[in-house]
Amino acid sequence: MRFRIVSTTGIHPIMQIREKGSESYVSHIQQVGSIPNPAALFPVGSSRYLLLGDSSFLEALHKLQINMIPALILTDKKKIMVEASAAIEGLSENHIKEFAAAFPRDIVLAPIKGRTPLEKNYDIARIVLPDNSEYHLAVRRHGSARFSGRFFDFLTFLSSRFHLAEPIFPSHLQSATLKSTCDRSLVEILDLSLDDIISAVHGGYLFPAGLIRFDYGLRVVGVNYPIRVLTDKAPLREKERFLYDLLNLRLTSGHAEYVRSGVFLLNS
Repeated sequence: MRFRIVSTTGIHPIMQIREKGSESYVSHIQQVGSIPNPAALFPVGSSRYLLLGDSSFLEALHKLQINMIPALILTDKKKIMVEASAAIEGLSENHIKEFAAAFPRDIVLAPIKGRTPLEKNYDIARIVLPDNSEYHLAVRRHGSARFSGRFFDFLTFLSSRFHLAEPIFPSHLQSATLKSTCDRSLVEILDLSLDDIISAVHGGYLFPAGLIRFDYGLRVVGVNYPIRVLTDKAPLREKERFLYDLLNLRLTSGHAEYVRSGVFLLNS
């Protein structure tokens, strides 16, 4: 793991863009005049990186014509955990049955208590409906790689017809699977790895916005790298030296804090 100044032209998104999200980033960056947090990136080639986060942020940088950003470069793939799930409003049993019935050769839909094809030639989404009934939607692969086009047809079906939100998972304080004030289902992609995501991106696919989340351990926030320095004509080496000076300044300011905990959302 290291910090660098990276050209935005070499950064590739893994998820689709939320236009409202990019507008929000544009407004915030213009207001504060800085990049608050380094972007988490994973290298996939010479000066090429995957953005392990919201693609709307990258779109906002393009709109603002900011061509370089501070980044946290993550190189240890084993320490990057991937989670892919969404809470979906309005999704019903009929919706998923109709989609599965449209592709009988490629898709098997079965209650989780029943027999579901779990062999290696299927990609599986777990679906929990508001009545707590659970299904596996299994999509046949047509090659050695994960995620056929049909699987992304299913993800497009979800993102184009329904609103996807980040799910709220249970703790020992609460037994509900999802926030119970809304009619929401849970859709989760099983056994997803960073290698699977890299393969999908190389195949030209993007996941729905907000579906993928990463846990890579240490996160550094509040760097607040000035835009005027990023857009200056100074050499890249000078901009990176400024980044490390800025990090050291923040650390020695007496206001740096290390937070090691989860988050309980109370009275939400």
